[in-house]
Amino acid sequence: MSNSTVEWKEKISRGTAIALMNNFASVAEALKELVDNPIDYRQGQKLSIEIVVDKRHDRLIVTSDGGRGMGAEDIQVWLNWGEGEDHLETHIGHWHQGGKAAYGFLGRH
Repeated sequence: MSNSTVEWKEKISRGTAIALMNNFASVAEALKELVDNPIDYRQGQKLSIEIVVDKRHDRLIVTSDGGRGMGAEDIQVWLNWGEGEDHLETHIGHWHQGGKAAYGFLGRH
């Protein structure tokens, strides 16, 4: 048997991403997902979350201040569907797709 290393890379198809984005029933539900993430990672620190609806420019701005935050490497991992820190199977973030799906849903609405 060979000692060669095999590397597996998970990919997600456009259709699967769209299906996950369609799991949200409303803009409010998608926003709840985006607010839930910084709350989960606040690590006992003070956290402020601001949601600004700018109808004039057709945009929505969600800003969180406090908590753990993400650097460039963290964002690179976050952008990969299904990748991230290990969670218990019972944790809502176990599959690492909710935030990305929420952003996609909001982008279409």
